[in-house]
Amino acid sequence: MSTYNLADVVLQVDGVEVTGAADGDKMVISPAGEDWTQEVGADGAVLQKYQNNQSGMVTINLQYGAPLNAILTEIMLEDRQAGLRTFSLSVDDIRGGLLCQGLRCRIQGRPEMTLGRDPGPVTWTILCEVLDIRPGSQAS
Repeated sequence: MSTYNLADVVLQVDGVEVTGAADGDKMVISPAGEDWTQEVGADGAVLQKYQNNQSGMVTINLQYGAPLNAILTEIMLEDRQAGLRTFSLSVDDIRGGLLCQGLRCRIQGRPEMTLGRDPGPVTWTILCEVLDIRPGSQAS
């Protein structure tokens, strides 16, 4: 039997553990595409093609006052000025459900925000040149 508890899923961005996740989904991890595609010729011959696209994106939903908002803003502004600021991220379910590593990541743009009587989540989209997703794994 396996168990899941969001409190056991540790997300680190640029070496800083993320705290202050918004209500609802903490993050969405999305590979850029399929590893394999196939085409079928007029004669029925099948060609399977490896895409070699290891990129992807991670969307993080933070509370309005979460400390990581300031860190991500600083990273975004540094990258906007020089175009050289990348970072890494990792997601580890310490119970063994997932290990994910993003390399050479950068923030896609300004975060999406909703302000009203109660502030909504601050949603950051992070692009990863390499996004290694391993369900059923854990860090050693």
